[in-house]
Amino acid sequence: MPGSPSLHLDYRPDLDLLTGRWLFDPDPEQLRQDYEDLLKEGLYCGAQRWLLDLRRRPALPVSLADWMETTWMPHLLGVAPPNLRIAFWLPPQREVLRRAAPALNARVEEMLRQPGAYRLRLFEDEAAAMVWLLAPVGA
Repeated sequence: MPGSPSLHLDYRPDLDLLTGRWLFDPDPEQLRQDYEDLLKEGLYCGAQRWLLDLRRRPALPVSLADWMETTWMPHLLGVAPPNLRIAFWLPPQREVLRRAAPALNARVEEMLRQPGAYRLRLFEDEAAAMVWLLAPVGA
């Protein structure tokens, strides 16, 4: 399975689940490449469930938020498999930082509400993320 030194990708066909785990917080250029690799692998596998483990990435750089909002997510919208669910598993301190930055928080909330072919949710607990990912469509 492709990946990079910073991102480990694993697909479980029995769960139709693609997991992306960042092993460390890479520089913004590598992070954008990691998200491109994640998208390519997700499309190749046709996975309808993605778990993105961000626990080793404590902060979301504003430049990456801009890129995700204007480039990556619109592209994802155009190519996502039906009923795609993406769970972002965050470290607790990242959620605190996100909520403390009103402008960034508003942008993240807007991305979570975007209508389209995919659903996004934020989690601080892997078990809760998996329950949501594995729930029947429409739940």
